[in-house]
Amino acid sequence: MNILTRYPIHEDDLKKLKQLTETRVIQSSEVTSQEKLEIDVIFGWDDVAKEILNNPQNRVKFIQTYSAGVDYLPQKLILDQDIMVANSSGIHGKYIAQMVLGYLLAFSRGIQPSMVSASQHKWSHLEIREKMFALEDATALVFGTGHIGSSVGELLQQFGVKTVGVNHSGQSKNGFDDAIKVTNYQKLLAKSDIVINTMPLTGETVHFFDNKFFNNMNANGIFINVGRGASVETNDLSTVLKEGRLRGAALDVVESEPLGTNSPLWSLSNVILTPHISGTIPHLRRKLFAILFENLQSLQATGKINRNVIDIHRGY
Repeated sequence: MNILTRYPIHEDDLKKLKQLTETRVIQSSEVTSQEKLEIDVIFGWDDVAKEILNNPQNRVKFIQTYSAGVDYLPQKLILDQDIMVANSSGIHGKYIAQMVLGYLLAFSRGIQPSMVSASQHKWSHLEIREKMFALEDATALVFGTGHIGSSVGELLQQFGVKTVGVNHSGQSKNGFDDAIKVTNYQKLLAKSDIVINTMPLTGETVHFFDNKFFNNMNANGIFINVGRGASVETNDLSTVLKEGRLRGAALDVVESEPLGTNSPLWSLSNVILTPHISGTIPHLRRKLFAILFENLQSLQATGKINRNVIDIHRGY
């Protein structure tokens, strides 16, 4: 079994691979033209992996991604070639939840507006105090109740936030006080103080958060996006923030990354921007390898993978 990897694999993990039958690791930066035709497993994704899949003579059986989202993969090629896909779900949630909490503390405790005032050499204590609020009085509408959404909900519950999950079924999961079907979210939108997106990017979620959505939000509401940038109509969000129709927004992802230098989001005083870092975790590659290794064991034993299996039709 030949494994193409974008990044080097830790030496201890390479030793574990020896437990498997005839396994060879090839760095994508070093793979030869002949070896590209002999790759069985792709670990990570880059231009070399894309080139391999575009060749109809490839023999790829399985792709293990570094990310939870898989919207960047060539869906049609994967479906046509019957390639199995697994993502990294389960390892990022705790850290993304901490990021969301950080955003909310920055707004609720006046840190974000204080930093803006400090940059202008202003002591705006009265104005900032009026904008502060208590998390235990807040309701958060969390779009997406998978591992990341549930992790966000569980952490916010510890600070007294009422959490409502939004999903297709309307069935509640860990981390949520209640749940509602995505078709019915409008009932709670205006009553919610915080809206958080953790949804994957699919045909249904592209530009899900648009002008109509933001206009129906609580005017004192905060919008947080740690899902996918293209789920948000960026121009619409910029407009409502500029006009003060939302209290603020925290964005770890944007529609086009890196964010263009001319984007109005850079200069809006009620926006927190972070450069797609919320899922960064210690020892990421080793944790990803653990998922890969479990799937490789299953693949050799049964011909199928068994952990974090993606339904490529649905996109998650």
